[in-house]
Amino acid sequence: VVLDLLMPGMDGFGLAEAIKADPSISRARLVLLTSAGGPDDVRSRAAGISACLSKPVRQSQLFECLSSLMSTSISDDADRGSSTLANKQSLQEPKKMSDKLILLAEDNIVNQKVAIRQLQKLGYRADAVANGREAIEALSRIPYDLVFMDCQMPEMNGYEATVEIRRSEADRKHTPIVAVTANAMDRDRKKCISAGMDDYITKPVKVEELGRVLNAFLETATEENHLNPIDDGSPIDVERMREAMGDEPEEFAETLNLYLEGMSKNLGQLETAVTTGDRHEIESLAHNCAGTSANCGMNAVVGSLRELENAAREGDLSNAPFAFNQAKQQFARIETFLNQHQ
Repeated sequence: VVLDLLMPGMDGFGLAEAIKADPSISRARLVLLTSAGGPDDVRSRAAGISACLSKPVRQSQLFECLSSLMSTSISDDADRGSSTLANKQSLQEPKKMSDKLILLAEDNIVNQKVAIRQLQKLGYRADAVANGREAIEALSRIPYDLVFMDCQMPEMNGYEATVEIRRSEADRKHTPIVAVTANAMDRDRKKCISAGMDDYITKPVKVEELGRVLNAFLETATEENHLNPIDDGSPIDVERMREAMGDEPEEFAETLNLYLEGMSKNLGQLETAVTTGDRHEIESLAHNCAGTSANCGMNAVVGSLRELENAAREGDLSNAPFAFNQAKQQFARIETFLNQHQ
């Protein structure tokens, strides 16, 4: 059984203890995944966990770990005890990673993957949650050193979550919260600070901006050889896309497919919203699509999507059909470009 440490309702330790307490399933081997700086060895052993791996887990690491576990008997695991856990701990990322704990609150799965990859490049691991409520719950269980908080999320947005976090902190440790927003106006910055956020960065998030924030709040020097994008008239910033999606072919293909499938679905919903004049839906979908596209270097489609978002926010949809058709045409350009350069 592969368990995540950070889960709502019952965390990985709780689930491990429940499994080991049930005689009918207690012989299952347990592998714990965590990006929270490494779990407590004593508690891991007490919970019956055989191995721990740090996220993001590479395919080769997971394969080596599972192969090693399944090649030994249950009795061998019991005899080796702590050495089993220690051996699997060595399968973590080979490069030195910071022990600082980072929480990322972001509802878009593609943006999550991009941000986690950027943080990993800078020497940090992060746990990701999908909305403000999950962020509050995560902070109640784990003492994170820094939170990156998307401002627009379902169920509870970043502003509301930050207000609640600050209220619950009272005289306890102040957790730095950095807003992540597509809006760069001065009024947006003031809104972030008023909610209790310590700083803010704009989407698409650049590695150097992440480095600045990490330096400022975690007092850890970071280095990054950032590739400057070249504007060659193509619909895609290829360097940005590679930076966002990674160099490993499997991972690149997975993230790219997620983006393309998500955009196709969202554009279909956006077309319906434009036809029916649903301002709220247009603003939400256009904001999501524009942010993800900019994050992944799909520049051609961003302008028309931002135009749609702003039109819906201001209540004037007279130009919405034209802006949507532009977005659709630019997305088709992106798909053609990708097909021609595969």
